[in-house]
Amino acid sequence: MERQRLGITRNILFNKQFLLIDELASGLDVPSAKTLEDDLFKLKIGFIYVSHDVSDLTDKRFDKIYQISNKTVKLI
Repeated sequence: MERQRLGITRNILFNKQFLLIDELASGLDVPSAKTLEDDLFKLKIGFIYVSHDVSDLTDKRFDKIYQISNKTVKLI
């Protein structure tokens, strides 16, 4: 988790246009996870967001969501 936080910070500092996030909310309580998501979405950069749990709030924020299951990929 610490590496991910450092990576996010680097991307913000160096004005990167794209961010790969794996299990952003892992280890965080719900209010902290929501605050972190809110702050990241304010950045207006591209995301690939890897998660095992997509909440109703999160799924409305993305243009496209793909589900990978049993060696298949489908747009949901």
